[in-house]
Amino acid sequence: MDKFFSNHKKILLIAAVGTLVAIFCTIPIPTKGTKKSTFNLNDILDPLEKSKILSVKDLIGIPLEITIVDKSEKPVSEAFLVLQSMGFIDSLKADHNGIVQLILTDTLIKMNPAIYARKDTIKLGTKTRLYGELCAGEKPIIIKVNEFLYQVKNDLAILYKPNNLLLVDTLFDILNKQKDYVITQLHLTPIPWGVILIDTLGSVILDRSHFVKDTFYFHLYPLKTTEGLRKYYIGGCRTYIKNNLLNIIKIPENQAYWVFNGLADFFTNRYLSFVPEEKRKTDNLYLYDKTEIAQINLFVKEKGRKSANILKWKPKSQIDWFYGFVIFYAFWEKVSYDYGQDAIIKFIQEVKDITSPSVETIFEILEKHTDKRVKILLESFPYSLVDSIIDYK
Repeated sequence: MDKFFSNHKKILLIAAVGTLVAIFCTIPIPTKGTKKSTFNLNDILDPLEKSKILSVKDLIGIPLEITIVDKSEKPVSEAFLVLQSMGFIDSLKADHNGIVQLILTDTLIKMNPAIYARKDTIKLGTKTRLYGELCAGEKPIIIKVNEFLYQVKNDLAILYKPNNLLLVDTLFDILNKQKDYVITQLHLTPIPWGVILIDTLGSVILDRSHFVKDTFYFHLYPLKTTEGLRKYYIGGCRTYIKNNLLNIIKIPENQAYWVFNGLADFFTNRYLSFVPEEKRKTDNLYLYDKTEIAQINLFVKEKGRKSANILKWKPKSQIDWFYGFVIFYAFWEKVSYDYGQDAIIKFIQEVKDITSPSVETIFEILEKHTDKRVKILLESFPYSLVDSIIDYK
């Protein structure tokens, strides 16, 4: 996990503008595209500006990844994204995965065209995303995926520049072990996964979130080489597990942060337990480092005997999100302690077979494999449990 307490503030949106967490991730931008067939470009850009994520100047040259989707939010191949304003109309054809890359220009931003998606005569919805890590007050550097060399092995891809060639074999070894962990411990079929090795510091945006090879779409995770093994083992593993869960549990992340992020940390911690203890000590391969543990202990001490409503957790700052993720993780550790890890696996297996589960359905399935005390725990999770679980781990 990244440092959340540095002076260099990293700002990242996850599922809704205003969510602040310093990790690489896809950045969904909230628009009404899936509910309203036509919207304007400013509907995408205004949330970024108002939240002081990116200024208009910073937006120029930024690539937006727009996925065209049907009513069930499934991608629609070879549909068209139409941009239209007074005396102007243009259309961009999506690839077979429904993805269109829209590069923002000064002219396009000033024009503020109406945007809608269609295939033949049928209007469709859209999902708009950035992908990267944004730093407050800093124009991001665009990372062009096609400028990298690549190797593909065992449904895993690594993109790199020549100066990082020596890291490739080490990374394949790590990625293969993480893939085996997802198969053997989570009992899931892993998604095609790739990492892109970058030396760039500060704010970055990938010009696309996937690397395509022989019709396979490898979801990309950027690894900054300056962050070393801890980032490869923890940040990469956490995001890999989370994306596998997002792929099979069909509910928006912002409706169940505690599921996706809590389970991602829970299983990352379990994966780290398979790393030889001597290596864990040498490379500090623990879910939280000493600085983070001290901060968590101080946070819990300040809360005293109070409890957190995990379901209604609303962060007011970046540090709030860090504490929120800690609580989500602690919740699943408590579930595992009380009911066994097998109860969590059964929960995942049952939820993934439901087409569009509601939050209520998720509760019911979790209670089925535990008991009704779990919902009470979600609505009133004692902070003191966080401290004891983190210290124990």
